[in-house]
Amino acid sequence: MTEENFDWYEDTMEIDVEEFVPSEEKAYLTSKFFDLMIKVFNYSALFALLVGIFKYLFIRRHIEILNIEISSLVLFSVIFFGSLSIIANIIHLIAYVIKNIAEEPTEKKFKSISRWLSLSLWFLLNLYLLGFLKSEFKEYYSITKNFMLCGLLTGVTFSIATLIMEYFCESFMERSLSDKIVQVDIREKIIASMKNYRYELSDVSTTESQPCTCADVFFWNRGGNTVSESDDGHINLARRDTKKVGSLFFKSPELQSLYDSKTLARDVFLKASTNGEYLSFNDFSSMFPSTQIALQAFVFFDSNDSRDINKKEFRDTIIQFYMDRVNLEKSFGIAKGFVDIIGDIFFIIVSIFLILAWLVIFGIPLSQLAAFALSSALLLNFVASGLAVDMYYNIMFIISHPYDIGDEIILENVDYKVYRVGLTSTSVLAMNGGEIKFLNSQLWKKSIINMTRAPEKILIFNFILKPELDLETFRLFKVKMHDYLKERTHDFFENFSFQSSAESATTINALSCSLILKSKSFKTKAKKFHLRVEITRMISDFFEELGIKTI
Repeated sequence: MTEENFDWYEDTMEIDVEEFVPSEEKAYLTSKFFDLMIKVFNYSALFALLVGIFKYLFIRRHIEILNIEISSLVLFSVIFFGSLSIIANIIHLIAYVIKNIAEEPTEKKFKSISRWLSLSLWFLLNLYLLGFLKSEFKEYYSITKNFMLCGLLTGVTFSIATLIMEYFCESFMERSLSDKIVQVDIREKIIASMKNYRYELSDVSTTESQPCTCADVFFWNRGGNTVSESDDGHINLARRDTKKVGSLFFKSPELQSLYDSKTLARDVFLKASTNGEYLSFNDFSSMFPSTQIALQAFVFFDSNDSRDINKKEFRDTIIQFYMDRVNLEKSFGIAKGFVDIIGDIFFIIVSIFLILAWLVIFGIPLSQLAAFALSSALLLNFVASGLAVDMYYNIMFIISHPYDIGDEIILENVDYKVYRVGLTSTSVLAMNGGEIKFLNSQLWKKSIINMTRAPEKILIFNFILKPELDLETFRLFKVKMHDYLKERTHDFFENFSFQSSAESATTINALSCSLILKSKSFKTKAKKFHLRVEITRMISDFFEELGIKTI
């Protein structure tokens, strides 16, 4: 195939992948509220300070407001409102120091609790200073002290709860995405070397840098440089570095779009190939700083073990690298969404216990509270109406995590695609694009088949053969089938299975067969159909060549 009749940008419809832009980190309501509170408190402290200066300069007589001397009230207001901003700035300074001297996971954890830690220290400081104004506050001292205690308890509790969720998020991400990240990181290194080769950036290579892209972001090396460079100066792409989950944000990917992938494939191939038709290993190794790296990378492209890479193989592999990167970002968003739901449930439970603690601090005994709750018609109605049971099923369904956003599922023999997952309901897309919402409490009782998570990704082809088929012809067909799969190692495993389509297919008048191919990765419906068209045509050609007749 020559350059004139090979279009590097063809078959766009065969690539079932969308251009994906990572979503920006959302600002939580608590963060917005805290920032607004600091602004309001700064103005309040300034106003209280001006009132105090005005009182000192122009009003020397004794004035009380609500039986509290105004000078004491102004002093407490200035400290109460102004100290929050001072403490917040100190916490920001500590965060800056941690960012420069500590590792990224430590910085991220401290940043996640910085606001709650500021509130805790703020309430603790004001609780301490309140003791010096006990005589001035008189009857208001007790209620003010209880308010400070509730604030301190809330800040400490949510600091601990947020820290727990951070550790849970890291652990969950490590279990669910660790292998994907390492594999994508290898591909990103290969793409980075090819981009350097295209632009002739010989001074920038994978041997002179830290592990790049996804793995740097998701994992953090606690022992310095995790890349052990040997004496001949190469990085073992296949080696699993010891890393720890760290800051869960993405750096910019090496390939920005599907068009960028095809353009890179074309430019690199035409520059490296000596004859313009295929890449030999010598051509391919010129893209990398060492033969060892080239040898490891060559395996990804040489799908049929021919030791040569044609244009289509090279382009399709680069596109697959891009798709793997996109799928990883989607998987991260899905996993983060699940963690957010678990976090919402956890914080709701923590808030319930906090409310009970507040009531105790303000002097309401738990025994009376429990007696009132048990005798409350609201609680009885909550239990009797089934809301408590539904909430239990909702929580258990979310924890069981039967699917992620974007998964293809079969529910009551109907194909759906998961569109949105919430605490109480799940939205799915039907074949016609319509959105259907199911309650999670109802889905808990139904059988859900998750095709995306299926442990075996298979394609099944059913056909009925005439009974006069002889064993030698059947053996030749299996040989041809095996040879075909050896050329499609990027899509399928070499092993396949011929078997009866059903145990009940026992007639001697026909042979009801099923051909089962095992795919190496999940294929979308569009990709499955494309493969089915191709393989159906191939099987028909084999049947015609070998004289195998079907019914």
